Order: sequence, then C-alpha cells, then structure tokens
Amino acid sequence: MEDLEERFTQDWIKREWLRRLRAMTPAERLAVALDRTEMGLEIAGARGGNGTLLL
Repeated sequence: MEDLEERFTQDWIKREWLRRLRAMTPAERLAVALDRTEMGLEIAGARGGNGTLLL
C-alpha cells in the first residue's frame, strides 16, 4: 500500500509541474530551467567560494 501511495504522490507532483509549466511564458520556463540547473550544480559542489559557477 505504501508503494502505491508513494507512486500516486510522485505522479501527482509530475502532473502539477506539467500543469504549471504549460501556464508559464517561455521566459518563465527558462528561469525555472536555469534555477534548477544552478541548484543541481550547487548540490554537486560545482560552486566556487565566491558563488561563481565552476564550469
């Protein structure tokens, strides 16, 4: 039962994100993508001491 509940929650989150993305302008979508990319790089430790991205 727990797996079913978890899967339902994950599916709901995906549907909600898709609904929100469809309602966004292209500029808003780009901002979300850049924010998520920057967050991913930060989690991966790809930031320098002064906050610059290390690419």
